[in-house]
Amino acid sequence: MAAGVVVGVLTAWLVTMLTPPKYSAEATLFVSAQPGTGDSASALEANELLVARMATYAEILESDRLARQVAQALDLTPPDVLVGQISATVVPTTTLIRASVTYPDAEGAADVANGVGAQFLENVEELEQPINPTDPPLIAAEVYEEAMPPTAPISPRPLFNLVLGLLAGLLLGIGAAIARHAVKAPVAFPQQIQRLVGGSPGACPTCNGLGVVLGVIGRSRKIARHPLAMRNDPDGTYAEGIRRLRTNLRFVAPGRPSRVVLLVGVAPTEGRTTALCNVAIAIADTGRKVLLIDADLRRPRVTDLLGLHSASGLSGLLVSPAPLQSAIQRWNGVIDVLPSGPVPHNPAELLASDNMAQLLDEVRRQYDVVLVDASPLAVSDGLALSSGVDGVVLAVRHGKTSVRQVETAHESLATVSARLLGVLVTDVPKSQVKRYLDVVAVPAGRARSRDTGAPPMQGPAATRAATNETADRSAVNGALSPASAPTVPVLTARVPVPANLVQPTTPLPPVPAPSVPAPSVSAPKPTRDADGTAPPPAPVPQAAVPVTDEPESPTPDAAETAPAVPADGHESETTGSDREPDRQPGPEPDSEPGPDSPRSRSVHPR
Repeated sequence: MAAGVVVGVLTAWLVTMLTPPKYSAEATLFVSAQPGTGDSASALEANELLVARMATYAEILESDRLARQVAQALDLTPPDVLVGQISATVVPTTTLIRASVTYPDAEGAADVANGVGAQFLENVEELEQPINPTDPPLIAAEVYEEAMPPTAPISPRPLFNLVLGLLAGLLLGIGAAIARHAVKAPVAFPQQIQRLVGGSPGACPTCNGLGVVLGVIGRSRKIARHPLAMRNDPDGTYAEGIRRLRTNLRFVAPGRPSRVVLLVGVAPTEGRTTALCNVAIAIADTGRKVLLIDADLRRPRVTDLLGLHSASGLSGLLVSPAPLQSAIQRWNGVIDVLPSGPVPHNPAELLASDNMAQLLDEVRRQYDVVLVDASPLAVSDGLALSSGVDGVVLAVRHGKTSVRQVETAHESLATVSARLLGVLVTDVPKSQVKRYLDVVAVPAGRARSRDTGAPPMQGPAATRAATNETADRSAVNGALSPASAPTVPVLTARVPVPANLVQPTTPLPPVPAPSVPAPSVSAPKPTRDADGTAPPPAPVPQAAVPVTDEPESPTPDAAETAPAVPADGHESETTGSDREPDRQPGPEPDSEPGPDSPRSRSVHPR
């Protein structure tokens, strides 16, 4: 927009300087009626004729014939020099006519205007002359005010031209900005990436139904001086974005892991090489074996960032196959690096060769993670590699990469059937990072909760949460198992029953503890009246009645005693295991349960 304003102002200045000056002079002419007689009827007729002919006189002043007559009278060349330079205006409700002349010279403008007046008088006198030459003309004209030389030109007008140029430049800038935005609109919103690459399942056949944005790296001023942020600034925003990308890469499509990942951009300015070196360091910090391959055979930068030499590397292995370890260099005992090697003259052909495919198969077997850096998609090198790796991550720079570039890159990757894992957005301002994090890809198997609708946790937090959840479930299952459930013996009252109702039973196993223990109630000790009859049962209070471990034996006729009523007020059924037959005279049988046998006391959890 500023460029348009500058262009408009400069154009106005050039027009002002190159336009020749023009001056305007004006002469006023008076036209009157001349009645032939002095009566009022003749005067009225003459005035009506004058009013009807005022427009005709203005046309005569602007005619080419009059302009040529003036030029001839003033000896001006060429004869048509005044054609179109004379204008006439009739003053309303009057018989005055103003004749204006435009001329390059101020004095010449005044002379021409006065010459126009003189020639007009002669034309009117000739046209209005009656048939009788002795009679005076009915209409006469005269110069009422002669023209004076102007003091300033009417053209050019510098101030007017400057304002007009400013407005024109502003409109031009706005139009250019709109056109540029339509053609090369930069990526500035996460929704643009979702729309371009496909953020919903099924919208992008090569995105595995992901949310597209795998990583967001914030803008950092330190990265230009210290590119290895994982070592120089591990607590900064850049390093945090690298860790988030590391986590998402690990959990993307767990059913189909990606061992060999290619990071490719659409232009050389996304900062993909710096990001890839930091991601390799971050993955190696987790204990996995990492290989970093510099497959940018046109402008390699990995060795410059890591301080390694590139005398031998990938290009040499592809030209003349040799043992892989002969070209690999170790960086700080953390990651293995395969440099690009000497720059070849046919990089695309080398990367698309069978030797490259065999090399990728070999490193896939030897390493846990293989990260590959390649040239931008503006050349065919990255496309040649994208079909041979397990997954591709597209690097996009916020505010720089255009929408059209992203569209073209996505179409190119889809053409070669590349497996696009997602998009890495770099150089994001701090104020925009949160907007991108809201649409960060959710790895497969980590869908949103259907109960709460809240997004699941990601990264290390999600791993810790899953571990804690598993531990909690194990603890709960162990607590509810019969073997580990605590049991507390609770004694119940022994109620004698007839012998014919007693059936042999086996001891009951412990049961799991209920969530809310019910209070135990024991029946009161049966008593007898003086006449030997049993009184009716007394009401049992709601509170639990403690029972001793050695209950008294009931009397021989205790079978008439009513059964105990539980605390809830409902009469409970008594099983054979809870009843005891009446004692018969004589020695007790051997099968009679003792006071500590399971038949005389039931064990219930508290």
